[in-house]
Amino acid sequence: MKKFLVALVLLGTSLFATADIVTVPIPGAPGLSVTVGTGVNALPLQDIRNVAGATNVTMGDDEVRQIPLGFNFPFWGRTFTDSWMSSNGFVSFQPNLGNGCCGGVDLSTTTNSAYNYTIFGVHSDLYAHPGVGSNWYLRETNAMTYGWYNVTQCCDANGGNSFEIKINSAGAVDTRIAGARVNWNTVTSGMTGNLAN
Repeated sequence: MKKFLVALVLLGTSLFATADIVTVPIPGAPGLSVTVGTGVNALPLQDIRNVAGATNVTMGDDEVRQIPLGFNFPFWGRTFTDSWMSSNGFVSFQPNLGNGCCGGVDLSTTTNSAYNYTIFGVHSDLYAHPGVGSNWYLRETNAMTYGWYNVTQCCDANGGNSFEIKINSAGAVDTRIAGARVNWNTVTSGMTGNLAN
């Protein structure tokens, strides 16, 4: 089995200055790809904060909350029914990643099994500073959306990080980033299967 790993790296500012749609094949996964839209082609956040049924998840610095899915989620050859949402900007489908403090991880080199089966939105040292940012999830019949809205880099009160991860029972993953403001920690965006492969 090939290494299932996707790390999206946006180099330079030219990608942000234009409206592009780029599709990149996933190495070792025939027929699978990642599509990235920028500029006017970037999809806006769903912004679940005011959607009926959405739940505000109160988390302190470096905290994780277990969130049952309510459906089967096929992801890199396995099926999951539970998730773990981290204040640090990722969702894992195994309980042993922990809080991911205090910055992103280099997905091109790590084989640490703690990072298996994880979707990294904007993984860094993030915090939903009271009165500034918030964390939410919205469980639907066959989908789950996790949202981080105006969260700060720990532990200032400036906000600026807003993004969502949405998954569904067909195995689709949709990550939308409306803002990322991290000054002194590494950031990871991407997803992993079993890194030992």
